[in-house]
Amino acid sequence: MGSKIRVEQIIGRVLRQYDAKHYDTPLLNSAHFFLRVDKQNVFAEAVAAVKHKLQQDGTAIEVVENYGSGDAGAEDLAPKSALLSKAVLHHVNKDADGALQAINDLIAKFPTFDPNSDDAKATAHTAKEVVDLTNLDAPTEAMDWAPAGETNRVRLRWLVNSAIRGRSTGALAVVNIQQPKFDVAVQAQSNAHHYAEKLAADVVSAYYKDTALVYESEKPFNFPILRVPKKAVAFKNSLYERYAGLNKFELAFAQALDKTGDTWHRNPSSGGFSIPLLSEGDSSSFFPDFLAWKGKYVYCLDTKGGHLLSDAVARKLFNIDDAGTIKLLTRFVTEGKQDQLRGKVIKGGFTVWKVKGGSPTPVQVETIDEAIKEAMKP
Repeated sequence: MGSKIRVEQIIGRVLRQYDAKHYDTPLLNSAHFFLRVDKQNVFAEAVAAVKHKLQQDGTAIEVVENYGSGDAGAEDLAPKSALLSKAVLHHVNKDADGALQAINDLIAKFPTFDPNSDDAKATAHTAKEVVDLTNLDAPTEAMDWAPAGETNRVRLRWLVNSAIRGRSTGALAVVNIQQPKFDVAVQAQSNAHHYAEKLAADVVSAYYKDTALVYESEKPFNFPILRVPKKAVAFKNSLYERYAGLNKFELAFAQALDKTGDTWHRNPSSGGFSIPLLSEGDSSSFFPDFLAWKGKYVYCLDTKGGHLLSDAVARKLFNIDDAGTIKLLTRFVTEGKQDQLRGKVIKGGFTVWKVKGGSPTPVQVETIDEAIKEAMKP
């Protein structure tokens, strides 16, 4: 192939495959492309374009490329047996028992609607616009929406389910709306529909407010086999012998982390260790870039450029207890110095973000070694 667009399209078809499912083992979440191209830069440019688009979309997909023959290619790596005893990690789950009563109260208070009442009906509207194909630059007139009958009827239960699912699949898993009052068929955009939307918002709010993250001490996380390029960077104190897919900042961070002598791991975004998030947002789980073990703590370390930091970071900064004792801590390390989220980034140095008093707190340092030292303080 001589067209990077053609290569990009082939990769895109796999990434957009219908009804894709994710598994705990990264190998089952991997797609491999063997493409013969006229020039190496054709494939390189296509991969770079795909990576850029994935980064813009915030998609948790890692793209690794290999070129040439001989010692190129990849192999399956297991964790280093000598370090497995140090890399103790358990799953983090959501405990929604505290939210059930509040959610059940909201369901009980939801009114019963008569399908023939005005609250269950809504008016449909239509509009039309005429486009003059011989004069496309002509200004268009504002469309005039006119009443045109009634909207379609759907089950009230479906409206509530859909509204909750759009906000939180976790909340949907614990809510029970099997009562007969949700069997009523109401029209879309009716008052009943708006009540359903409000109920969904209240249910999800109660779910996040009263649900807790639990460090499951009896459910260990099993580190899987990873497929890693043979030419990937090797490390001494990492859980696996080699890691690939590191950008410039991540590579420098990994090398500095390796120098500390503490056991660490580059956590894959597909099939890796994840932490559920207890707030509404564009993602339901957090996959930290790195895991590190020091003393009795597990540190979840995430690296970002300062310009990429947003208020969403606050969703991912927390400490997780195990039987009342802090066990897992999350930290963000960003390039440049910042005083606040979305604040101006001053070039040079690094900022370590921790949670104190329930709010993100920045700590500014000069070197990446100092950043890691600060990030791995209890």
